[in-house]
Formats: sequence, C-alpha cells, structure tokens
Amino acid sequence: MEPKEVFSRLLHSQAHFDNWNAAHYNSYHYSVPGEWIYAYHKEGLRDPKDFSLFLYSGTHTAVARDNFLEIVGKYAPAALWSEADRGKVSQLDGVCAFRDMASIDHYAQGTPYGGMEVVEFEGIYVSDIPESKGGLKGVLVKPTKTISKKAYRAHSNS
Repeated sequence: MEPKEVFSRLLHSQAHFDNWNAAHYNSYHYSVPGEWIYAYHKEGLRDPKDFSLFLYSGTHTAVARDNFLEIVGKYAPAALWSEADRGKVSQLDGVCAFRDMASIDHYAQGTPYGGMEVVEFEGIYVSDIPESKGGLKGVLVKPTKTISKKAYRAHSNS
C-alpha cells in the first residue's frame, strides 16, 4: 500500500467546491499538453499508447488522452482550442495541492476569488506540478480522507 501524507488544497472557485464535495478528485489546467500536440502533429503518432500520461503539467488521465485524440483533428497545430475542449484534454489524475501553508499563501496572492477555503486531507502523492517551481511545494495528489475544511486566511509569515 502506498504511503499517505497530509496535504492542503486551496478551494477558490465554485467548480473547486462542487468537485470536492462530490469527491470528484481531478484538477484541470485548461491547456492542451504541448507534448501531445508535438507527438500528434510533428511525429505523426496516433496510437494512444504512444502518448505518455506523465507530462510537465502533471500526470494526466487516460480519459484526457483519449479526448485529445478525438478532438485534435479539428484544430490546426497552433490554433487556440475552446475552453471546453481544453478542459476535456487537461484532466489531471488527482488534485493540485501543496505540502505547506507558505505555498498556499503564495499561490493565493492575487487570486481574483473571494470566499476561499483550505482543505487539509490525507492523500497519495502522484507527481509534481508546475506550481512546484520557485520554492513552492505543489503536487498532484489522490485524496483519501478529508481532515478539515476551513475559511482561508493568509498567514503573516508568508
């Protein structure tokens, strides 16, 4: 059995609240994985097994990969995809979270959302995410048990 650790996730949109409450533990970056675009358009790959799920943005789901292969043909290589299609191909295999409150505080700076909450939970580490750069401790995690959920308040030592 994989070891469980304690993580925190900032809930800052209605979709975050709805997904957490429904135990829908996936995150989305709403971007088309560049690695897949390259494999499809530059290398000519079409077989799902040729498209890695372990990408720079985190570990993606097989559903995201399969959606990509269904949708990619309607877009030119450098075209901007619709938000709906970007969502379908960017599903991560877990939720984006942080290992410490200093990282949550940094991430929360400048967010345009109000009424944010922090969920502390046990989970299983999946992979790092781009938000893990610059000293942040951002990770992709599969939640297993909610410990607490409370209103977010910035900490003074961040």
